[in-house]
Amino acid sequence: MLFRLPASPQVWTRVRLGDISRYVGNGMGEFWGVFVPIQVTDASENDPVQIVSFRDGKVWASRTSERTITCEKCGHEMRISA
Repeated sequence: MLFRLPASPQVWTRVRLGDISRYVGNGMGEFWGVFVPIQVTDASENDPVQIVSFRDGKVWASRTSERTITCEKCGHEMRISA
């Protein structure tokens, strides 16, 4: 399932179920460098969160554990949820 969310009047961001981000506080999550309004159930500021559903016109997320793997050759980072 794919949704496009208005992050600001001029920017649209695509998010999917299972995407991992960080909760920045005040009902905002940072996805792909863009701040998106989310409804979070059990996270505090700077916790990693994962999108669990889209309902009631909102993005719902829950706190998750996350690991970041960095490629030694090119420096690309990949986030993996546990």
